[in-house]
Amino acid sequence: MAEAEPGRSGEQEGPAPTPFDNPFFLPVLLWIFTAWFFWDAWIEPLEEWLRFNRYGFGFLFGLSIHSTVQAFRQLPYAFAGLMLVFAVWLAYMGFAGSPDAWYSGDPLSDLFNRWGSGFFVLAAAVSAFRESRRLRGASELAAEG
Repeated sequence: MAEAEPGRSGEQEGPAPTPFDNPFFLPVLLWIFTAWFFWDAWIEPLEEWLRFNRYGFGFLFGLSIHSTVQAFRQLPYAFAGLMLVFAVWLAYMGFAGSPDAWYSGDPLSDLFNRWGSGFFVLAAAVSAFRESRRLRGASELAAEG
């Protein structure tokens, strides 16, 4: 009979892994919600929730792509880039979009498009600043060590 090696036991240390520990849990969940919003926005449009579903689809589509890329590998400045894409999208709809489109004609959606684009530019700048500080700190630690 072979004896167990010292330091190794048949049991894992710490709590058992859960489905939430899987790096693909969030991307799969986001893609499901993205498909749901796509269905409610363009396949079977719900007229009373049409704008909500179309905006929801746009934001969730971007977040789904971002979380999928993050699950495969870590990209610096990926979140800042996503925020800039959202800003350009909302700026287009708020300033250069067609006046008879689904996102126009309502003063609240016009305000959301214009102020939302500014918010996402600010979020992109903050994210890029935080990422540059993180990368600079990591490179300084590598240089010291």
